[in-house]
Amino acid sequence: MDTPVPLSDQDLPLQGLYLHLVRAGFQLSVRDLEDAHRAIRMGYGIGTRDDLHTLCRTLWARGDEEVVRLQAVFDRLARPTPDEVDRLVGRPPEAATSTSAEARPGPSAAGTASPTTESAGVTTPRAEFGDASEAGMALPSVRTVSQPAQRYLFEARPPLSMRSLVIAWRRYRVTQRSGPPVELDIDATVAEQCRTGWLLRPVFVPARRNRARLLVLVDASPSMVAWRSLHAPLAESLLHSRLGQAQLLYFDNDPLDGLFDTPSFGGLKDAQDVLRQQGEGAVLVIGDAGAARARRDRKRLKGTARFVEHIRHQGGRLAWLNPMPRDRWGDAARPLAAWALMDELSDDGLTHAVDYLRGARAN
Repeated sequence: MDTPVPLSDQDLPLQGLYLHLVRAGFQLSVRDLEDAHRAIRMGYGIGTRDDLHTLCRTLWARGDEEVVRLQAVFDRLARPTPDEVDRLVGRPPEAATSTSAEARPGPSAAGTASPTTESAGVTTPRAEFGDASEAGMALPSVRTVSQPAQRYLFEARPPLSMRSLVIAWRRYRVTQRSGPPVELDIDATVAEQCRTGWLLRPVFVPARRNRARLLVLVDASPSMVAWRSLHAPLAESLLHSRLGQAQLLYFDNDPLDGLFDTPSFGGLKDAQDVLRQQGEGAVLVIGDAGAARARRDRKRLKGTARFVEHIRHQGGRLAWLNPMPRDRWGDAARPLAAWALMDELSDDGLTHAVDYLRGARAN
């Protein structure tokens, strides 16, 4: 087994360990180092030395021999001093001193403090027991000392995931043969040979292609601010939809008032021209239809009715996904549910809408 190369004290622990393993013969790439960094940012391998060892073994060791060699490397690495830890994590010296004092168990003015467990900024509640005379019944009183709570990382999560959107779009297929003849038509070839008695040339036909056309309209009015995180996944998912034609536009309450290229209402387009070009293609609308503010707007209802009638007149199909729960639609959105297919903005609702648009289910 190769002798490990000594690590420099000036290197970062993860970078130095990575370079050391590469020199020792581990088949690691830059992506392996980036994966380790990403895992650490997500909270893995930062609790104790054993946690880091487990992370490196999971990501970098490919075989029993490399597991043994990695264990030997960790056994030979010197444990850092508290000052080195503070310097690496960027903690001020005074903060480190106060943290060490709080973490060290010992008698206090109130009595004896139970030890606490601190790891990666996560601490357990600590109870301090006062003197028995303070309780008035020959029993020690207990005072709970507030400790830093566990840290959580909150990320914006759109109502529909990228995976759900792409899967739904790929369900929508209207296949039609088009283009040059590149696929062998076995039935036609056999029939031609039976008719003539010999095969001069095989019969080819154009390949089947998805000719489905989908127009997605998203309400970007102020009442839809809570669901703006869906804009980016929608745009990206349509690029991977494999549809014959897919277009994403935005509107402000009433689609017939104008359609826009961006959610900030840039790039105005005439709505009737866009719908006329869509023809018999499918239209999917995402909007609250006034249900978010629970306000019945007669002007908005009339505009929506004209929009639905315009699509029906052209022979197209319309499905509407409402981000508000069904029991919150009220008088604002319930009339629209009687004119077109309306469902909740969810994975099931999206699947039902796409099935309706491709003619696999009734309204």
